[in-house]
Amino acid sequence: MSAGSAGAMGATDVRFQDEFDFLPVWRQTLAQRTHQAVASLSAIPDVVGLVLAGGLGRGAEWPLSDIDLIGIYADQTFEQTKAHVDRVRTDLMAQWSAQGFAVSLDIKGIVFTASEVESAVRSQGSRVLPLLSDKRFYHGMDKVHGGQSVYDPDGLATSFLEWVNRERYSDEVKAARIAAKRRIRDEAQRTAQDLLDTQAQEATLSVAVDAAIVANTHLLMEIWGDRGSSRRGPTFSERCAAEQGETALVDDLFRLRRFDLASGHTRIVQAPELVRRYASFSLEARALVGEEVTTAQNTRDAVVWEQGRVLREEDPPYAPWVGVDCDPASIGARFDRLSDLIGSHLLLQ
Repeated sequence: MSAGSAGAMGATDVRFQDEFDFLPVWRQTLAQRTHQAVASLSAIPDVVGLVLAGGLGRGAEWPLSDIDLIGIYADQTFEQTKAHVDRVRTDLMAQWSAQGFAVSLDIKGIVFTASEVESAVRSQGSRVLPLLSDKRFYHGMDKVHGGQSVYDPDGLATSFLEWVNRERYSDEVKAARIAAKRRIRDEAQRTAQDLLDTQAQEATLSVAVDAAIVANTHLLMEIWGDRGSSRRGPTFSERCAAEQGETALVDDLFRLRRFDLASGHTRIVQAPELVRRYASFSLEARALVGEEVTTAQNTRDAVVWEQGRVLREEDPPYAPWVGVDCDPASIGARFDRLSDLIGSHLLLQ
């Protein structure tokens, strides 16, 4: 299918032979689907505001971007509206998948009542902090920052967006989020240590140690104010570390987690065809937006992304390419090295 033919076709008519067929027209297709989603969801009674969030909302989209929408619903019908929105969301995603290339429409967990938004936008500084205990606000502030109000009959979406843009990187909120990441890291460390002490099954133990390593990386990214990328996270983290003069620290963490480039090369050779195909697709997608990334970096990022999917969806034993360490001595040594890193680097303490 040519770009010209796709441009002439409506969002409901387009068909792709495979994911690579999507790439020449990815930008207009993503724009069409975003418009379709906003039009469909804003037509639902008691949807009173929509904010386009994530990379797409910030104008940093790429061919694998999700359509992230934050919904604001009338108080009195909040649960019914959530259910209605989810039905429309499911129908749209099924339609897009049937067209030959699926795009995720994310409007599920991070939705608010009108009164919640009205109350939130009146808070500032330290008064914002209690809201961060609600995962919708904690994660929503990250997603919404820099986004776009796309449906706003009562001004709530714009007010919410302006509030997030003002408060997300305030000194108080930054400090609270860093403290939260440290608590998560500390809990991950304790969990891994407990499993080591009880000589847990190797796959369970390895996953726990890996989670502790990743929690330390997430702490660093929070300290440095990096928003990261779900599909391209390791390379984004390396760039952020280089800007901070901390390349060696992140390299050490990545080697411990087997997120380094050499591990990526070894594991892609072992991986099934669908993982190698995803890596090829991702590399082409990144080139289309002018991202400076090497083949080795992209391969590693693709393996990490697909590994995460397997760990979420499947049970052990895992295939070798997934990179789950099954050597008790190696697992223990990696955890000891992680503990040494934490003890020797002020940022991780």
